[in-house]
Amino acid sequence: MMDHSTSTQALPPYPPIHPQKNPCYARLLAEDYAGVQSELTAIMQYVYQSVQTQAEPALSKTLARIAQDEMHHLQILAKLIRALGGDPQYRARTNPTMGHFWSGQNVCYQTAVADLLFQDIQGEKAAIEGYRRRIACILDESVRQNLQRILLDEERHLALLTRLLQDRQQRPCGER
Repeated sequence: MMDHSTSTQALPPYPPIHPQKNPCYARLLAEDYAGVQSELTAIMQYVYQSVQTQAEPALSKTLARIAQDEMHHLQILAKLIRALGGDPQYRARTNPTMGHFWSGQNVCYQTAVADLLFQDIQGEKAAIEGYRRRIACILDESVRQNLQRILLDEERHLALLTRLLQDRQQRPCGER
């Protein structure tokens, strides 16, 4: 299996965080931070998958690296939420589980590698679409720049996961 854990594309640094206070924007970002489909869910899902795929070290390492990226996104969102005047708790208004607090029920516990990669691809597509919607409705330039930078990582994750799934589907049946 090809090692896709590193990217040759240099990405720009993350911009500074200095938004104007706006509790409405903080509430919007809470969904990306700890909603059902959020950075917190992505972290937990990728960590779980990394452990489940340890028999394939390159894949396990790649999933763990993506989890680290998502953890960085979680930290950025927490800082943005706080700077906007919010409290970055692990909860979101649209999360129907556990009284709106984040729950492990949000994670997809798929263990078949092709299926988990497919689920991850769908999750990255949803994250990309969600960040694009946030960027379109948030006017604060500091928030927008940070979301645009996170979006670059999510697009890279999507490309990486798509290649991993395509590589897997092109292997002879006995090698899957």
